[in-house]
Amino acid sequence: MAGADAADRLATQALRLHDRYLNEVVLAYGLCPWAERVVRQGTFRRAVVSDSQPAPGALSPFIDQWLTEAPPVDIAFVIFPRLALSAAAFDGFTEKMRRAERARRPLSESSPFLLAAFHPFGDRAFRDANQMVAFVRRCPDPTVQLVRASLMEQVRAAGVDVSDSVARQNFATVSARGVEALGAILEDLRSDRDRSYREIGELG
Repeated sequence: MAGADAADRLATQALRLHDRYLNEVVLAYGLCPWAERVVRQGTFRRAVVSDSQPAPGALSPFIDQWLTEAPPVDIAFVIFPRLALSAAAFDGFTEKMRRAERARRPLSESSPFLLAAFHPFGDRAFRDANQMVAFVRRCPDPTVQLVRASLMEQVRAAGVDVSDSVARQNFATVSARGVEALGAILEDLRSDRDRSYREIGELG
């Protein structure tokens, strides 16, 4: 029971911190073309995995649940607050989760969600739009974003390279508003994370 209580306290803080990231970074800077809509329409979900060594299939139960919900879940985040991996190692773990999800489906069936890794220790410096992606994905905890594949397919069908378009727009926005200002928010989020986790006994 004590373990369950600790996991609940951790999940509460992890979700609070991700709320800050969502509101102060993603929405405030307009970093995602769908974020405001999915939050408003209720097609946005989050989950917290408290395991310190999760299996590559950790996303499967959430994906199965979200595929049955109505209205359809378009964007979700799964947060791993106890997963102590570097940014590069977490990229590798995300690829393992991507492969595990593909392996559950027939070869003719594509995965319903596309995965992207977010990590607090992503690059702190960048020279162009593509390099800035890791900078703006410095959320408080290692996190996987899931985007409904059909959203991307609709955009691609219109002849738009969504990744390149979003990266260029975000680069222009962040550059205009000041890289230092966003960097300060991201650093404050990490400090908030360390302080709040220490208070609930998650950090020494």
